[in-house]
Amino acid sequence: MVATLKVNQIETVNGTGNITVTSGSKLVGADGGSISAPGTIVQIVQTVINNGITVNNTTVKAFDLSITTKLDNSKILAKVHYSTAHPGSYDDDDHAFALGYKSGATSSTIGDYSDCNGYAFTRHSVGGSLNSFMTSDTHPAGTSGTQYWAWHNSVERLITPSPALGAGTEINIALWAACDGTSYLGRTYGNAYSDAGAQQSITLMEVAT
Repeated sequence: MVATLKVNQIETVNGTGNITVTSGSKLVGADGGSISAPGTIVQIVQTVINNGITVNNTTVKAFDLSITTKLDNSKILAKVHYSTAHPGSYDDDDHAFALGYKSGATSSTIGDYSDCNGYAFTRHSVGGSLNSFMTSDTHPAGTSGTQYWAWHNSVERLITPSPALGAGTEINIALWAACDGTSYLGRTYGNAYSDAGAQQSITLMEVAT
């Protein structure tokens, strides 16, 4: 016979010490939000990008990913891996990269996104209200052969959305890229993505508070 135990709080007999689940048994939650403690990961989602992205004298949303919260007041840990192309000679193009977040579905409008603790570099920006996590005055110094190299980069941010999120809220995190010349993400200067390049990805984790 399977019994159902309904309680609001569990304590040890004397109020201190550990509550032990015996060997061979497991405490199993019905879903990702059933068992949580501050700082624990509630759920993880990821997408991998298999294409090259061109940034030609503009700002583009390179890629994004959404996650729907299971708990109230969660934070979101974003881990983004992206690659930039390396030219075969000196190329004086300014670049900027920023992360942004918004509640609700994805959007193609940068003004819909809020800043993810970037810095207000003055050299170049992606626009909107987003500060960059990286800005540069030029490409890396190029030489013969470097146009076939994909330069891998990463950024991580622990995001505390404002206003706080309720359970069941969709939140979208996007990587934005800007260049005042021509640059590429994922692919190289010398190859189409189908020939050579680097996979890119974004991973989102809901963190209980």
